[in-house]
Amino acid sequence: MRWWPSSAPTRRPGSAESLAGPTTHSFLADDGLALAYHQLGTGRPVLLLHGYTGSALTNWVETGIAGRLAADGHRVIMPDMRGHGDSAKPHDADGSPRTHSRATDWR
Repeated sequence: MRWWPSSAPTRRPGSAESLAGPTTHSFLADDGLALAYHQLGTGRPVLLLHGYTGSALTNWVETGIAGRLAADGHRVIMPDMRGHGDSAKPHDADGSPRTHSRATDWR
């Protein structure tokens, strides 16, 4: 058995994953940019973060990982990081992650 996800979606006909996809939500960050996140399932929350050049949909939904976690009784929360997926993609220097991290109070 492989332990890594396949590159193709693994949806079974009639499964909860094949009937409904994640819901997409957004909110405004402190600097006014719209940031998106996706949710799937109910239950104990699990937060999945994608890597650079990725998105929540390509890393977690299309691979079937989010669906399997939701089927196991989890509320899967998958943000699209700034500049990725459905989140805003600023092109000016003030929108860079470095500027954002300096301006954020992480306490």
